[in-house]
Parts: sequence; structure tokens; C-alpha cells
Amino acid sequence: MMDKTCLELLTERMIERFLSRLFLRETRLRCIYKGIHSSKSKFTMSVKTPQEGKYLIYAHRAGHRTIQMPEKMVEVTRTVANYEKYLRELRNQLYDAYYQRTLDTKISAKLTQSALDRLGLPTIEGGR
Repeated sequence: MMDKTCLELLTERMIERFLSRLFLRETRLRCIYKGIHSSKSKFTMSVKTPQEGKYLIYAHRAGHRTIQMPEKMVEVTRTVANYEKYLRELRNQLYDAYYQRTLDTKISAKLTQSALDRLGLPTIEGGR
């Protein structure tokens, strides 16, 4: 096996850092297991885990066009889990507020979804 020189190692690290910055210009992205695919063009990107794909999509939906991925996968997983927990809690709070005003579960659910759509927040499973 060949030993790598310092220049080769430095070059590899620079390429990794460059590739960890993503330039997302697509308007609609969706996550399919092991990849992200756009609906408007032929943009496709492979990801290591579904959490990494969710991280990219959530950042894109929040308006970011350049995304710096954390180097540790634990940070990506923790960030996605915390964001999804926040979205579930927000959905539950909105639902409770609408239910207290309307006393109708169907109307409360529709109003909650409408508010989340207006804010551009993704729908997370596990809420009401």
C-alpha cells in the first residue's frame, strides 16, 4: 500500500469540506431512502442516512440555499430529532388552541394543518 503525502491528505480533506457544502437551487426536494431528488430537474444527491436527507430538506425548506453539514453524524441525528420534536409540540399546541375555540376535532385539525402550511413547516408523523 502506498503512503499518502501531506499534500494528498490535505487535498482530500479540502475536497471533503467542499463537498460538504451543498448548493441547493431547487424549489421542491423530497427524500427517498438513501437519496434526495428534485421534482423540477434532474438533481439527485445520495445521502448516508435518512436523517442526513431530512437535515438537508428541512434546511432547504427553511430558506437556506447553502448548507454546511455537521461533520459528526450524531450532530445531524440529534438536530433532526430535536427539530421534529419541536414541530410535534408546535402542532399539538396549535391543535389545542384551535380545539378550545371551536370544540370540533375536524375543524381543529384542518386549521392546524393550514397554519403549518402557511408557515412552510413540514408535516411530521406522530402528531395529532
